[in-house]
Amino acid sequence: MFLFIAMSLLCCVKVVECSTPKLMINPNFTMIYEGETAMLSCGRYSIADSIGRNSKQGFIWTKNGQEPIKSDGRFAIDQTLGAKLIISEMSLYDQFNVTCSAKFESNTTEISNVFTIKVANAVIIDPSRHEYILGEGEQMKNITCYSSRYPNSTYKWHKFVTNYTEVGNTSVLSLGTVDRHDNGKYVCAAEVTGCQCLSPPITVNVTYGPENLTLYPKNLSYVLTEGEPIVRHNMRCDVWSRIVDTVGLK
Repeated sequence: MFLFIAMSLLCCVKVVECSTPKLMINPNFTMIYEGETAMLSCGRYSIADSIGRNSKQGFIWTKNGQEPIKSDGRFAIDQTLGAKLIISEMSLYDQFNVTCSAKFESNTTEISNVFTIKVANAVIIDPSRHEYILGEGEQMKNITCYSSRYPNSTYKWHKFVTNYTEVGNTSVLSLGTVDRHDNGKYVCAAEVTGCQCLSPPITVNVTYGPENLTLYPKNLSYVLTEGEPIVRHNMRCDVWSRIVDTVGLK
């Protein structure tokens, strides 16, 4: 009986020693929105180790597989309980891959899984269309933006052609009857403490013309004999108008 128990115990110890723990990144969110704070913990989750236990040199966080992340501005790394990466005031530009690594007492360096941070828009537009093509003089429906995430926001609309200009200070964009000067990209900003959240851009293309039409040759009537060609030279019609193009936002 004693021998059987001893052998069982030895087997259990062997399983624990031979298992190879892997670093894992554990986020405090499943979906993160603009303006919120993200916290990522890195540790050995495959055994009953505390986070960061037995790490010799602390944890190193890496962005997109090559760029080290340091405590700076919105980024903070807390090594006291292991490895925590805290990113405050998340923005739509915070879309990247994160890994963490550490060297342990056995002088082995472990690298975690790759965790992809995806930030969701906190501002919604209604209707949800992102592009409008209208002829000059046509009526454009109003567009409303809102944020259920930040209900106390104040809203402003901005237009981009070569730079941004403010075109409204309410949640509703009302262009009414459009003309050529309404061409551009429009963005709604929801402003609240800790976040200036932006809607997806809306492109408005207004077509117009023709305004100038020139005919070559300029003759408006011809007297011809049967069999004679109507025009001895090439006829050309020049039209100046604006067709649909796309205004780029960079």
